[in-house]
Amino acid sequence: MISPSLKNHLTELLSGNFHTKQIDEIGNLLFSSYNSNKLSDTPEHISISPRKAAKILVAYSEKNNKLFQLIKLTIELDDSIFFNKHIHI
Repeated sequence: MISPSLKNHLTELLSGNFHTKQIDEIGNLLFSSYNSNKLSDTPEHISISPRKAAKILVAYSEKNNKLFQLIKLTIELDDSIFFNKHIHI
């Protein structure tokens, strides 16, 4: 089990470095057809904030026992180009 503090740090790390569409793409790398709007019952035409998208991804990853894979993937994305954006975490 991951401490709430670490989950909060991961949420802040994701939301501070990625846009909502990028966070959804990270979710798609771990889960097939991941969509934060659908998971939060938010209509597709309404944008959700990066913080909310990150929080949804962290919670969904924990629920599906893939939180460590999410942490690993986040670390692997450091100093790379993702969605035409240089990522430096």
